[in-house]
Amino acid sequence: MIHLLVNATILTMDDSLPVAQALAVKDGRIVEVGGTDEILWLREDEYEVSDLEGRTVIPGFVDPHNHFSNRRAGGSRAARTPRCSASRPR
Repeated sequence: MIHLLVNATILTMDDSLPVAQALAVKDGRIVEVGGTDEILWLREDEYEVSDLEGRTVIPGFVDPHNHFSNRRAGGSRAARTPRCSASRPR
């Protein structure tokens, strides 16, 4: 199945196309980025369209490096330190 996200503001972080209106996802991978009309042409027998109504899509970041397993084993102090102290209210 292909999932089409349309009518969005997509920040691509790619200098050749910094902002797009739509993207297509197949098998968990982004397969195309572009304008809404262009992406709607990618419809297949099984597809799902999500109209984001102008919402913004930004790249995600997954950090597979963590110390959660060390915490239970009495790991280093770094494993118990908050990841981002700037996000705590002052």
